[in-house]
Amino acid sequence: MTLQILLCFIFIISEVPVDTVSLASCSAGWFGSSCQYKCHCVNNQCDVDGKCTGGSTCVRGWFGPLCQYQDLARLNATTLHATLTDGDDATCSSVLTFSLTWLINYQVTWFRIVTQQSNSLQNMQLILNKTIIPTTHLIKVTDRVTDILCQTEILATDVSLNFGSTVALCSVYISGGRNVALKQNTSQSSDYTEAGVVRYSFMAVDGNTSGNFSHITCTHTAEHQPGSWRVIFSSTKSVNRYLLYNKNTERQRLKGFVLNSYNNAGTKLFEYRDTSSNDNVPIYTISSSSHGPVSYVNISVRDILTLCEVEIYGDNVCNTRNYGLECTKTCNCNDPTETCFVATGGCRSGCAAGYQGEGCIQLCDAISYGHNCEKKCSTNCLHGSCDVVNGYCPSCLPGKQGVFCDIDCNPTYFGTNCTQRCSPNCTNSLCDNVNGACKSCVDGKQGPFCEEKCNATYYGTNCSQRCSSNCLDSLCDNVNGACKSCVDGRQGTFCEQNCNPTYFGTNCTQRCSPNCTNSLCDNVNGACKSCVDGKQGPFCEEKCNATYYGTNCSQRCSSNCLDSLCDNVNGACKSCVDGRQGTFCEQNCNATYYGVHCASKCSTNCTDQFCNNFNGSCLNCIEGKQGEFCNTDCDAGHYGPSCLNKCSSLCLDSKCDAVNGHCFRCKDNSSGKFCEKENVNGYNNGYIKGLGHGVGIGIGGMCIIVLIVTAVACVIRRYKGDKSEESKNRNDVYDQPVELQHTHLSANSITEPEQRTIYNNIDDLMAGTNTENKSQDSTYNTLNDEYNDVSRYMSFSST
Repeated sequence: MTLQILLCFIFIISEVPVDTVSLASCSAGWFGSSCQYKCHCVNNQCDVDGKCTGGSTCVRGWFGPLCQYQDLARLNATTLHATLTDGDDATCSSVLTFSLTWLINYQVTWFRIVTQQSNSLQNMQLILNKTIIPTTHLIKVTDRVTDILCQTEILATDVSLNFGSTVALCSVYISGGRNVALKQNTSQSSDYTEAGVVRYSFMAVDGNTSGNFSHITCTHTAEHQPGSWRVIFSSTKSVNRYLLYNKNTERQRLKGFVLNSYNNAGTKLFEYRDTSSNDNVPIYTISSSSHGPVSYVNISVRDILTLCEVEIYGDNVCNTRNYGLECTKTCNCNDPTETCFVATGGCRSGCAAGYQGEGCIQLCDAISYGHNCEKKCSTNCLHGSCDVVNGYCPSCLPGKQGVFCDIDCNPTYFGTNCTQRCSPNCTNSLCDNVNGACKSCVDGKQGPFCEEKCNATYYGTNCSQRCSSNCLDSLCDNVNGACKSCVDGRQGTFCEQNCNPTYFGTNCTQRCSPNCTNSLCDNVNGACKSCVDGKQGPFCEEKCNATYYGTNCSQRCSSNCLDSLCDNVNGACKSCVDGRQGTFCEQNCNATYYGVHCASKCSTNCTDQFCNNFNGSCLNCIEGKQGEFCNTDCDAGHYGPSCLNKCSSLCLDSKCDAVNGHCFRCKDNSSGKFCEKENVNGYNNGYIKGLGHGVGIGIGGMCIIVLIVTAVACVIRRYKGDKSEESKNRNDVYDQPVELQHTHLSANSITEPEQRTIYNNIDDLMAGTNTENKSQDSTYNTLNDEYNDVSRYMSFSST
């Protein structure tokens, strides 16, 4: 057979469900719509779709989709790497090469290689019968499984794989095809019947390879005539190997058989003639290059034909873009024009976006997408899953948007797919694009989402500012911090201003008391800083205590005020203590006045009319007066100012004039005013001895008295016009009887100097008379008596 170039293709596969409706009525070990597929799972543990169950795997010698492909690596093979062909993907070896040889030739159609880890096989070389076969495609199906499809007509007895570097190799499977004759339609030239048992043609494709004829699993044609048998495929097949199972006895009957394959038009595609000399062959194996499409196969002999089982290995020849056990599945290649591998549906171009596995019918897992599901969904896809074809996220994680969820939310949006608007309470409506937590809150709001009002005593951005301590109870507008009300003494939006000086209290709404000096008060409690004159107390609402006055009632009324009482505003005394006068009683009375308001005039009996300005007591008395108020005549024997002088001892009986001390009478042998002179003529008391002298002196004395009285009257008359009040008083006096008039003339009518002048004049007259008439004792004494009368009168008048 001519050697042709072998083309190999590598693709990734996985299990595929059976493409026909399975019937639960199939007997154990069978599945398919007509129960036409044999289970090759360990212990026949297949479900109705042919999948191994209970954790079982393919029995050794079988692999691929639903364990339907015979493994040539375990069929009459010799290898140095037994663990790599034991069908156990868990036993691995690190190798550079793998090699295997057969006793007979096989056509290699595809490989499956399982590695321990993800490995690149791009540098791998496939060698058949010492010939390097170029590998144009190496397609990973999974991280561990790689399928290699080879389109070649070479029949090989040895296979080598050169990996180029050490590979942790676990399994190597070499496909020998699947038995496409099983349960297909059959016919034979005649049926042999024995003891009522008919040997039908289908018994050769019932899946039982036993050569025991008594098991009634072998077909048999009638005796004594050429026998032939035919299998007709339900769909055309590509065939590369035939196996004929002979019965245990009379095996020579198959010797020299002829096997022919035909297409649907009846054209012969393949022929094999047995030329061996051995007539005891239990199993005939016929290998060939793939040929097809085969529609039916004939087997014929010259005599009786007995076949216990006929196995024909190959695969379907499906229409373009179909594959599977019954060509009912559609290829799903990345290149939509590509015809996929009929056994697995694997594509040289890889699976279409969104698909993976055998037949590329398995959707990508939740986190993969694209060609062969080689791309990973964006981690921003919700749950990490995306559209298996284009990778578009059906939904994004909070905070992301866009088909691949690779775009952050617009600043004012958040959440899944950025569909939620940030709270309007977020500053500038900006929030965390994942959970919506505000980056910052508008004034007056707080909390992760700024949904809470500020605590009552906080305000502003994120409620980070404390209300002014000047706000009443520290309460303010939670947005701008404006105080709801101010503590006493403060005003303004933020209570940052003290009250105007004349206001106080909450929000400065109360006016300071008008009793506060200049209406100024404490802006908190309204207490006056100082009181107007006459007021006291915190709020200046109280009058000064009776004895205090002025600013804050801090000044004591003058001690000169009567009972210390004064006007509480200016301190003016309500009345003065005796001896004081003036608004504030700060002045002593004039020297000649005394008593309340200095309204009383000092007694004229006071020397110079000076008296104590409190009680009117005289400082000193005039001559002839004594006592506190000089209202008492001198005691007998005393005279002069305040009666401090004693009358001369020469005065008779020690009696003298109380004013000047002149003796009323002298003792014998004495004369003179003070009886200080001794009498020469022996007359006592100055009496004149001669009568003539006495008469003259008497007349002269009378003249003097008249003069004196006249002088006094003139003085009195002159004073009548001085003052209207005094004039009136004097008129009242002169209207009285003459004997009473002199009792009402007071010191106010005749001044003290005038009185003294009168006295002096009288004294001078008396002295002159006495001198000129010394011998006229009686006359002198008479004048002396008159003088004393006048003196008493003057003294009386002065009181």
